[in-house]
Amino acid sequence: MTTASLPGGGGHPARRAYAAAERAVALLARLVRWTVAFMAAVILLTTAAAVVDRHVFGTTFDAYDQYARLGLVWMTFLGFALALRERHTIRVEILDGLLGP
Repeated sequence: MTTASLPGGGGHPARRAYAAAERAVALLARLVRWTVAFMAAVILLTTAAAVVDRHVFGTTFDAYDQYARLGLVWMTFLGFALALRERHTIRVEILDGLLGP
């Protein structure tokens, strides 16, 4: 068995480093996708908890709004990073629809 047939073995050191960097970026992208999904769940749960707290128990807890806002901000930035990595664009089409062709 040669070192070229081993995973990450053989070849030019720059190629091995590039392959390792690609694997690290892919792992990071997977982690970011899970984090975005977690943030969406946090937003959903905190908003639902705020509604239940206000209408069922008749009390308010201001931190629900802060947690949802913080989750939305992080989800936006991480989602933008994922879109950029996959060469997608993010655009807001509010003015497009209002102004027409």
